[in-house]
Amino acid sequence: MQPSAQLVIIASGADAQGNNSAEGLIDLANSVLQDLVKEGTLYRDEYEQMAIPTYYRTTQEWKEPLTPGSAVKASALSLIHFEERVLPDPYFEQYQQNCDAEAFAEAYTGFFKAAFEPCLFVSLRDARMPQSRQEVIDLFLQRLQSGLAQNPERYSCRWFLQLMVIAKKAPPRIEVQSNRTLARQLFDSTFT
Repeated sequence: MQPSAQLVIIASGADAQGNNSAEGLIDLANSVLQDLVKEGTLYRDEYEQMAIPTYYRTTQEWKEPLTPGSAVKASALSLIHFEERVLPDPYFEQYQQNCDAEAFAEAYTGFFKAAFEPCLFVSLRDARMPQSRQEVIDLFLQRLQSGLAQNPERYSCRWFLQLMVIAKKAPPRIEVQSNRTLARQLFDSTFT
């Protein structure tokens, strides 16, 4: 980062206890995957390799490296602005208006598929035929959607959004004053 530069960060975060509000949704997905293992549709080794590689930082975890005494602070980075917002859940708000649990479930299933399907199902065995891979994914999404429709209140997500501006201070200017006597002494001691 260049001196005097500013970096804007917009990140999904967690509350002070480390919850990101999607725990219910992730627990449901995990339960569906475990059921697929019990049925033999998903192999245990495939399930054990599955991961959603995300970590949601708390406000403290974002701010701590930029506080006095931290190693990062010594490198001249500073937190110029920090703001946390809790986003509304548009799918749940729509459900509250129309009580259409199926539409809620369909919307969240689409979100889950777009956000997590690629990283979650990369662990399916290479030996699986493309049709078999797609059948596992489709069955998972079908059951996820069914579970979501049973209790929309439990699966609503109100994401924590953290907005930051981090700046790098310009290095201090060092002014060098000409000192002919010192320069002459250095020259003389070096070359004479």
